[in-house]
Amino acid sequence: MKGTGYFNCLFVLVTATWFTQQSDFPKLTGPYLGQKPPGMTPEVFAPGIVSTPEFREYSIFDFKDRLYASFRTATGAWGTPIDLSQRLNLPEGEMLPTLSPDRRYLFFCNRWDIYWVSAKIIDELRPTEARKGASR
Repeated sequence: MKGTGYFNCLFVLVTATWFTQQSDFPKLTGPYLGQKPPGMTPEVFAPGIVSTPEFREYSIFDFKDRLYASFRTATGAWGTPIDLSQRLNLPEGEMLPTLSPDRRYLFFCNRWDIYWVSAKIIDELRPTEARKGASR
C-alpha cells in the first residue's frame, strides 16, 4: 500500500511538471529520449535539456524525512544543507522533491499529500557567498 502511494505521488509530480513545460521544448523520442544508448562510462544525460548548468548551482533533496536545499560555494564544494522543512513548517515525512522544468515551482509530497511552492524560496535561502557565483 505504501509503495502504491509513493508511485501515485511520483506520477502526479511528473505529470504536473510535464504540463508546465514550454511549447518550444524539444521532442524527446525513442527508447533513450533521443540520446545515444548508455555505455560503460558515465555521461551527462540530455545536456541542455535535462542536465542544465542551472541545476548544478543547488540541490533540493530529502533526507531522514526532511526537505533540504544545498548550494554550491565559491570553491565549487557543496555548502551546509538548509532545512526547508523547518522554513516551510512541514511535518516529517517522505518528500520526493522536484522542480518544474521552468524552475518556477518546487513540488513535493508530504504524508500522501502533494504540495507546491514558488521556487523563489530557493533564492531567498541562498547564502550570500552562493549568490555571487549564481548565474540566475
